[in-house]
Amino acid sequence: MTQLKNYFIAALAVFTFALVGDDAAARGFRVGLFPNGVVNSCSNCHDNPNGGGPRNLFGSDVEELVSPGGFDPFWSPALAAEDSDSDGFTNGQEVGDIDGDGVPERTVNISLPGVAGDTPVAALGDCNLDTELNEDDLSCVSEIAGRDAILSALNSLPGDLDGNGQVEFLDFLVLSNNFGTDATAYSDGNVDLVDGVAFADFLVLSSNFGQSGSGALSSVPEPSSSSLGAISIFCFLLSRRYQKRRA
Repeated sequence: MTQLKNYFIAALAVFTFALVGDDAAARGFRVGLFPNGVVNSCSNCHDNPNGGGPRNLFGSDVEELVSPGGFDPFWSPALAAEDSDSDGFTNGQEVGDIDGDGVPERTVNISLPGVAGDTPVAALGDCNLDTELNEDDLSCVSEIAGRDAILSALNSLPGDLDGNGQVEFLDFLVLSNNFGTDATAYSDGNVDLVDGVAFADFLVLSSNFGQSGSGALSSVPEPSSSSLGAISIFCFLLSRRYQKRRA
């Protein structure tokens, strides 16, 4: 009887060890289940950088989405859009996958989504948080000050939608193609970053049409021969679009 009891205790110990080992492996494996998870490893979810023990706020959110010790996928647009640690940056912004599609937009400036004191470096205008002000930020910038910071870094003017340093016909075509839409991106023609792509955006672009280099950033249009020419072309394109819609 004693020998049978010893066998039982030994078997229980082996089973427990295997269970704990599998759970630890599963939890360690989770750092590979979301973008840039390996950068901060177990610190993404646990207070202890070696894993195990109390979970931080992001870890608690992840815990609700997985089975104990399981390899369940949990990263999603919904989790990316949450701000687990309430620090003003979404989980996606912190780990470099803003839209949560599993493909990171960046691999630098990665912070902990579960620790409020650890946030991405966010310079004015650097909306993609890659620590650089460049043309890539023109598609996500949301305030005029940030827009002007980017354009200043690019040595350009409002209306330069692609950030190549010139306000030219290609920029004009982008704006005209999106005119009247609810597009929110500066790179789509929403030059003033409010109310979609409207005539106010066109006026700013036309005031700088044909110019290159930053100079004084323009927000109030000054009529010129080039801007008057742009207005004429703009009206022509709009009339053509209107005629096509009526046809």
